[in-house]
Amino acid sequence: MNSGRPRRVLVVTGRSGGHIFPAVSVIERLCSGVRGTEAVLVLPEKTALPSAEKKCAGLRSAVLPYPPPALRRVLGGYAVLLYLPAVFLKSFFLLVYSRPDVVAGFGSVYSVPMILLARLLGIRTIIHEQNVIPGKANLFLSYLCDRIAVSFDGTIGRLGRAGAKAVLTGNPLRSGLRKVERTEAAAFLGMDAGKFTVLVTGGSQGSSRINDCFVRAVNLLEARDKLQIIHLTGSRDYRAVKKAYAGCGADVRVFEFLASMEYAYSAADLIISRAGAMTVSEIIYYGIPAVIIPYPFAGKHQDANAGVLKRSGLAEVIADAEVSPEALRGILEKALFGRGRSEAVSGAGKDAAGLLAEEIISLTCR
Repeated sequence: MNSGRPRRVLVVTGRSGGHIFPAVSVIERLCSGVRGTEAVLVLPEKTALPSAEKKCAGLRSAVLPYPPPALRRVLGGYAVLLYLPAVFLKSFFLLVYSRPDVVAGFGSVYSVPMILLARLLGIRTIIHEQNVIPGKANLFLSYLCDRIAVSFDGTIGRLGRAGAKAVLTGNPLRSGLRKVERTEAAAFLGMDAGKFTVLVTGGSQGSSRINDCFVRAVNLLEARDKLQIIHLTGSRDYRAVKKAYAGCGADVRVFEFLASMEYAYSAADLIISRAGAMTVSEIIYYGIPAVIIPYPFAGKHQDANAGVLKRSGLAEVIADAEVSPEALRGILEKALFGRGRSEAVSGAGKDAAGLLAEEIISLTCR
């Protein structure tokens, strides 16, 4: 570390909530818990959800070029590749201007230029992998960076020789998440603490398939008046889902996205969800029995994440192709799971944000 000035850390991330929220948690820990540390969040110009933009609003940040909607519609994922030269140029400018002691990458193709250039400039680097199966960007960077932080111990064996640089920190939870009493959670949501409560979520951007199948399942359920539902739809399906529930007889709270997720988790008896890394980590933390429906087009990442919950006994896993209103109705009718909480999964009890912040700081001291 250079004397006479604060430690400087650049934290680069992708545009999804699964990338952004862990990065923000670590930055908040660095800036609040370690004196003399400055951290800057570097992310694509447009994030995938408004809630993430709000979360980043109070932080020092810089943006990387991101292709406009019209170009993405024409070229799809290739539009991002077309913008990579501009991302490299902006990344180089940020590194030269900021002169960071450490660059921390949280995945996605947007972290590749920054980590690669930092390596060439002799700046220490660390990456964090949220999923069990490393993403392509992190797998490539794992051979170039100084240290690799992983969320699950099953990831280390998938890194090959680079696994020797890996350390198990867990996946940093969204800042502000805490376990609250069920009665307090129910009161916050305006619900009955004594009623069976299901939390439905398709991840930070929602899932049309889960939204549609679950609403239809509730309408097939004879005992739906005994059910409470917290349904996070994402922005795309919010109005349609809210309309579909009208007059169904169940007590339902519908949200596009809920910032105060600690209340939803603490009130829930059962969660029906995709298997994004952030969601899986939060289910583990709260110990909520779950029905997990892995997203089938995520390169097996969500299948591996779901396997962690299944092996812990927290979840039943259902393939996306097997999901139907009738199947979900059967799950609700049988009330397959109890309300026991568990922290039996590796990494569940860790202060992931604190551990990762410590790893970052340790690199500045070498």
